[in-house]
Amino acid sequence: MKYLYRTLSIIHTIAAGTVRAVASTVYRAQAWVPISLRLSIGFVILAAISAGFWWGAPQFLGWSLSNMKNFGDIEFAEVLAKSGAPESFERIAACSFGVGIACLVTALLAWIKQGWALHAMRAVASAFILLWVWIFAIVTALPSTLHDFDYERYTSDLRNEDWTNLGIPLVALVVFPLVLIAAVWLSSTRRAYTGRPPAVRNWADRLQNLFRRDTGDRRLRGSAVWSIFIFLALILIPYLLSLFQFGGQDPYGLIKGKGEAAVNVVIKMKKPKKKPKKKMIVNKWSPYIFEQMKLEDITIIDEIEDDTADQYAAQVGKTGNMGTGGKGPGGWPQGLVDGRIRFIRLEYGGGDWDQDMGKGADYNLLIRFHEITGFPIEDDTEHIPISELRRFPKDRAPPFVFLTGKGSINVSSSEIKTLRWYCIEEGGCLFIDNGGGVFHTSVVRLMQRVFPEKSLKEIALDDPIFDAPFKFPNGAPPFWHHAGNRAKGIRHGGRWAVFYHPGDVNDAWKTGHSGAGKAVAEQAYQLGINVMYYTFNQYYRIHFEE
Repeated sequence: MKYLYRTLSIIHTIAAGTVRAVASTVYRAQAWVPISLRLSIGFVILAAISAGFWWGAPQFLGWSLSNMKNFGDIEFAEVLAKSGAPESFERIAACSFGVGIACLVTALLAWIKQGWALHAMRAVASAFILLWVWIFAIVTALPSTLHDFDYERYTSDLRNEDWTNLGIPLVALVVFPLVLIAAVWLSSTRRAYTGRPPAVRNWADRLQNLFRRDTGDRRLRGSAVWSIFIFLALILIPYLLSLFQFGGQDPYGLIKGKGEAAVNVVIKMKKPKKKPKKKMIVNKWSPYIFEQMKLEDITIIDEIEDDTADQYAAQVGKTGNMGTGGKGPGGWPQGLVDGRIRFIRLEYGGGDWDQDMGKGADYNLLIRFHEITGFPIEDDTEHIPISELRRFPKDRAPPFVFLTGKGSINVSSSEIKTLRWYCIEEGGCLFIDNGGGVFHTSVVRLMQRVFPEKSLKEIALDDPIFDAPFKFPNGAPPFWHHAGNRAKGIRHGGRWAVFYHPGDVNDAWKTGHSGAGKAVAEQAYQLGINVMYYTFNQYYRIHFEE
């Protein structure tokens, strides 16, 4: 343990010395600048920050109202309006404009070496601090208001994230005004403007002594410097680092090679056998409670076989020629030599993003993909937070990511921007599968936020996504059809940026296929492979052929 204590002691000494050295260097450098010039520049900077408040207040309000409308329910925007936020931000803008003008006037007064000029500088600097406190209180109260209104959709995680995103930048902005207000209260400043120092040293003088090696209590100085370092290390530094993408995800590598535009698969239609319809009788006096049970959602496994009309007997071997670039063993010319096909899920708040995840479910699809194409696959499936989508290397992001569950989907504003960026700018595709429950409603709300100018549309039966490598003449099989019988999507740039299956295709990927027959399970695998192949080709076209 003594070596651990020594190490911590060394780190403490270096950290405290670094902070003190930086502060001392800045202090000595500014001492060469005339005090009037220093204070004048300081108030010009305050005027610029006030101008930012004046311009940013209505912009922030408009963004908040618009974002809440896209959150999935216009009631959030109404709550903000009823909370008095518009009026408060109008007053903030007006006060910021006034404080900004006062700061510019005070920047000129700083050149007048009179006592009244010093009092004016102190008053204006204090007014700026009061303005900042007011803005901080209003801005950080907004997340609490929304959370109190609907804590199930606007969860504590979303509230805390917004607190962080709004509060920390404001805390960073107040550091310079605090330094300036301390400067106008120093004894040396009073001596310069009035010709006489105060009778006793005030708080500004004591604060200054913390960074002077020749005065003050050494222990107190060390403790204060260490406290400042902890604040910067634990609060500001992680926030600043989060603004930049250090490190990253491993590149998603398509397989290097050449292949035909589609796998030649012979598929024969197999007429489904008609079976007598079965009824489920539920005793209303039963002590068992079914979660959100609706009769239209209850489908007997045997009926799934009949409802899924396009059952095929596919003569499929290890074709392995999937890809682009012409005849070959399969692959894409700009792929990676050591590329492997991966299956990546997205994590989100509020629901069960990990429903039927991993080996025995998702991984079964990868195994079937490998059996059909011969392409190498990863040893396991993966899951990442939405924010991690931005951390893949250029042109090597996943062509598709999978999203499923049966509950609510709670994502932050920054995650919405990331999803939109991924679908539109990066050329990726959201492969969404309805696992039941309230997931369909959550998907619709999510799409309203990601694509406010678009909506989910039914995918035509003759769409290319249903043509290769497997032919689905009747479109996507409905399977459990929790929210309809037809697959839907959102198009951008002539391609599907979102593919949404309402019938829990992932459930048929599971080992055992949730009681469905082998024919249904095989269709689920084939549909998943079609979506993967479609997204691979579209992503490759965007990044390497255009």
